[in-house]
Amino acid sequence: MRSLFKEQYVRKMNSYDSPDGDLIKEVYARFGLAYYLSECLNSGLVTLAALLDFGEPRYMTRPRLEEKLSYSSSLTLGKLILKLETKVSQDLFEKLRGANEKRRYLAHRFWFEQVNLMTTVKGIGEMIAMLEEMQDYFEKVDSEVQDLCVEKLHEIGVTDEDLQESFEKVLRNEDTKQFLSQRKLRRQERLVRVWQIGMAEDSQVLIFETQDGCLWQLCDVGLGWTYFERPESHWQENQRIARYLPANTNPRPDDAQPWSYDLRLGNKAAILVRPGSVARRYQWSLRELPIKRN
Repeated sequence: MRSLFKEQYVRKMNSYDSPDGDLIKEVYARFGLAYYLSECLNSGLVTLAALLDFGEPRYMTRPRLEEKLSYSSSLTLGKLILKLETKVSQDLFEKLRGANEKRRYLAHRFWFEQVNLMTTVKGIGEMIAMLEEMQDYFEKVDSEVQDLCVEKLHEIGVTDEDLQESFEKVLRNEDTKQFLSQRKLRRQERLVRVWQIGMAEDSQVLIFETQDGCLWQLCDVGLGWTYFERPESHWQENQRIARYLPANTNPRPDDAQPWSYDLRLGNKAAILVRPGSVARRYQWSLRELPIKRN
C-alpha cells in the first residue's frame, strides 16, 4: 500500500515543471542572505542601543561603552527594539518591529510554510521574490540605523576619517582587539583595596578591587568596567580611602545621576562623585558618615 502511494506521489510531482539543482541552491542562498542581513541589523541596533543609553556624549567613557555593548549584545532583537522605543522616532520603531516579525518568520516558520513551493519552478520563483522583499526591507532599515549610529559617533568626536580607517583595519584583519569581558556587578560588593592611578592628560582614575579579585573603576552611575585585569606594580594605593576598607557598597546607587552620586563605604564613609569642569572628567571627595547612636 505504501509503495503504491509512493508511485502515485512521484507521478504527481512529475506532472509539474521540476526545478533543477541550481535553482534550488538559489533559494538556500537567498534565505542565507536574508538572515545575514537581519543579523547586520541586529548588530547595528546593539551599537545604537549602547550609544543612545548615555543620553549625552559627555557622560561616556570607553570601558562603560563596552559594558553597555556587552549588555546590548546579550539581548534578543525583540528586547533590543523595546529598549529603543522611546529613543528613536515612532516611524523607525514601527519599521524595527516589522523587521523583528520578518526575522522571526524566517527563523521559525518560513521553511515549514513555504517548503512545498520548492517542487515547481513557479513555486521557487515565489519563494525567491519573498526572500528578496525581506532582504530589501532589512537593508533599508539597517541603513537608517547606521545613519543614527554615525550621527551619535560624530557627537562624541569620531570623524568619518576615523570610521573609514577602522573599517580598513578590519578588512586588513588588523583590528583584532576584543571587547572587554567582565562579570556583572552584584547588588552588593565588598571593596578591599583602592588605587589612584595616572592616566593620559594628567587625569587620575580610582581603581577598586572587590573581594573576589575583580577590578572596577568609577563610571557615570557608580562602579563600572575597567581595562585593567590585575593591579600593576607601580600603582599607588589611595590611603585616604583605604582606611575605610574593607567595606560593603551598593556599586550602582539607586539615586545616581550621571557623574553625580554618593558611593557609600559601609556605614563609615562615602565617596562623593560629581561632574568635573572638563568633559568626561569627574571630581570626588570623601565624607565620613555620622555614627548612629542607639
